[in-house]
Amino acid sequence: MEPGNRDRFIDLLRGGSIVAVVVGHWLVADVRWVAGSDPQLVETSSLHEVPAMWPLTWAFVVIPLFFFVGGYANRRSWEGTRRRSEGYATFVDRRVHRVLAPAGLYVAVVAVAGLLVDRAGGVGVRALGGLLYQPLWFLGAYLCVVALTPLTLRLHGRFGSAVLVAMLLLIALFDGGRFALGMEAAGYLNVLLVWLLMHQLGYLQADRALTRP
Repeated sequence: MEPGNRDRFIDLLRGGSIVAVVVGHWLVADVRWVAGSDPQLVETSSLHEVPAMWPLTWAFVVIPLFFFVGGYANRRSWEGTRRRSEGYATFVDRRVHRVLAPAGLYVAVVAVAGLLVDRAGGVGVRALGGLLYQPLWFLGAYLCVVALTPLTLRLHGRFGSAVLVAMLLLIALFDGGRFALGMEAAGYLNVLLVWLLMHQLGYLQADRALTRP
């Protein structure tokens, strides 16, 4: 552990990922006011305006880092829960509250501000609600991964890195079924498995099994 009982590398990933998410979403979706005989708010994209920037999308795909950091944090939280002789419900309640409290505040602020803009004759939540709420899509998957923490941590303790190999094989199997055999439903399983894989890597960081590079 770093001074102050914090892992500064994890803190760096947290802060850097937040910045990358903001910049990445700005590249993909932007809005601007178009004046004229029929003035309106138009959704556009910086990537559409400057196609040469498309390779930047690979640099700003940082959602996996959130799950990696989540694996580290959720393991620490579950271990603390066990030390305090608290139960699974307490663990889930604590972790869900940490996620949904700020998300709920964001949803409320956007809704109220949007409705006020609507009433003032502008373009508010009715036109832009989907755009403003879209970045919250990953919370459902993340909360599922959080709920599975005791199980995946138990597997990690018993099988270690072999769990990652098994997950990679299952991901390849399901995607193979999806693309080669047309089994579209199989692909949906990877919505959870891929994030579980990144979450599992966070356990290795907590073990100090990953090198600094």
